[in-house]
Amino acid sequence: MKNNAKTSTKEKVLNESLRLFAKKGYGAVGVAEIADAVGIKAPSLYKHFTGKKAIFDAIIERVNNADTEYADDYEMPSEPKDDNGGEYKNIDVEKIKEYSKAMLLHWTEEEFYCNFRRMLTVEQYNSAENAKLYAQYISVGPLKYMADIFEETAHNGQNSKMLALKFYAPMFFLYSLYDNETADDGSDKKSGAKKEILELLDKHIDDFFASFPR
Repeated sequence: MKNNAKTSTKEKVLNESLRLFAKKGYGAVGVAEIADAVGIKAPSLYKHFTGKKAIFDAIIERVNNADTEYADDYEMPSEPKDDNGGEYKNIDVEKIKEYSKAMLLHWTEEEFYCNFRRMLTVEQYNSAENAKLYAQYISVGPLKYMADIFEETAHNGQNSKMLALKFYAPMFFLYSLYDNETADDGSDKKSGAKKEILELLDKHIDDFFASFPR
């Protein structure tokens, strides 16, 4: 029971820290404020983490683990592409569709990962390290991932990078649209906005793959 309590507190520290980082920015949040949000004294927080940087690193680790789990669950590549194509070869289009929908929901509907995305959106301008993280998880990384997939699945001499851009750019835009359209407190408006965004996503994915060079 004691270990379970520690695990629960540790997870709460991660959740509350990220919520504060997304709202105020990493630099504006102190350990005392995190501890207060969790409902513990600041010295108690150090039983779980050595400091704010350790919390940030644990957040990154959790995001990485989730990325791997999603890829595995949808039978998508979870490792960088090797020279032979490896697991990027012969991926079924339906798997790409379902995975893409799941990832948009992952980055918008799941609070922890939505806060991570929002934090990096702001923090990319505050340090070179965070700019790299934003590129890795939100912009350049997903674009390269799709380009690597299309390089092995598309034919007829199509440029895999251009295909990836055509596919991912609207999804990238939908993140911002989701944030704006669901910012209102009215539950009915939020529900309607989510429904419309998911319909746009479905339409985009279906239209893209209807003309996909195979």
